[in-house]
Amino acid sequence: MGLQPGTGNSVFVGAAGQSCNRSSPLCRFLDDCLPQRNLIVEQWTRELSAEQDRPLQVLDGVNAKWLGSAADLRIGLDLGADPGYWNLVSFLPAEHYRALMAAAGFTTMPPISPHGGDVDPLLQHWRRTSRPTQIDEQQRAALGLCLDAAELDSLGHRWGPTRQPDYRRSFFVAVHEDDPDHTSQRRHEPALIDAFTDLWDLYLRQGRDQLHTEGGTVLTSPELAAGFATADLITDQTLIEIKTAAQPETLLDKALNQILGYVLCDRDDEFRLHTVCLYLSRQAKSLTVSLEDILRTATPGPTPQWQSLRTQFQEALGDDLHRAAENARPAQPGNPQRTYGSPVVRPSQEAGD
Repeated sequence: MGLQPGTGNSVFVGAAGQSCNRSSPLCRFLDDCLPQRNLIVEQWTRELSAEQDRPLQVLDGVNAKWLGSAADLRIGLDLGADPGYWNLVSFLPAEHYRALMAAAGFTTMPPISPHGGDVDPLLQHWRRTSRPTQIDEQQRAALGLCLDAAELDSLGHRWGPTRQPDYRRSFFVAVHEDDPDHTSQRRHEPALIDAFTDLWDLYLRQGRDQLHTEGGTVLTSPELAAGFATADLITDQTLIEIKTAAQPETLLDKALNQILGYVLCDRDDEFRLHTVCLYLSRQAKSLTVSLEDILRTATPGPTPQWQSLRTQFQEALGDDLHRAAENARPAQPGNPQRTYGSPVVRPSQEAGD
């Protein structure tokens, strides 16, 4: 639950957590200002039901706890011009990080080390030179590495960019200390790797064309409000939220609440958002709607302006946003500058994958 009026000891959650709670400040605000947003959910439901023959990934008996976060990571690495996701990939040992970058289509020219030794790959500048089109053992291994990183997702949320890679990697080693010969495929049960491979194959065949904009700007894990709202992707002027659910029709309303919370957090219209998209990775289905259509559909009276709603949102959820920003600050004094990679701060207690 969010911060409730009149209570001084409430538990804080971000936009994703509040989107699942009808009594949260976020949902109450949406009920007041966009009361007919259920009409958008109904349209999305019709779009889903009209494609009954679309393949659905079934994971009976598979422990898919980390699959959602791993899918977000792998899809983002495929779309982004730069690697990103520093908070996750910085847990990986250097050789594993190199393998993941190579599989995702990035190459680098390593800088010259003043000491003559190897340079940490997190210090190197990686640039995209290709995108995979086929699934081979290299790609399956990369999926396993994404699952490895996703296992430490909650720790990455709490730490943000404040811990150095050597310290982060020590936790990866601790997770695998009973498996010294760890390989990404052998660590994870074959059924999970197979299911992730099927999901990735579906993305390559059908999903990528829906999300990829040739030559467009892609932001991975863009932060819209410190500690409170971090989206999965923004491509040009479209905010994309990725969900990995076997029965997505059960979460469409919560996902829309979450997306609208993100849009409302863009207080200064920094990202110039025009459209929002919910990408369902198990179905390779994109559900989109323009911000203009949201206002026209979700409001019964005169159509408001997004800037006006954003101002009201900042006033209504001021306590939550302030608490989130405080929670996101580094625990140690000061705000240390990063020296490795490109940190991406995702919201604490993110939910809904």
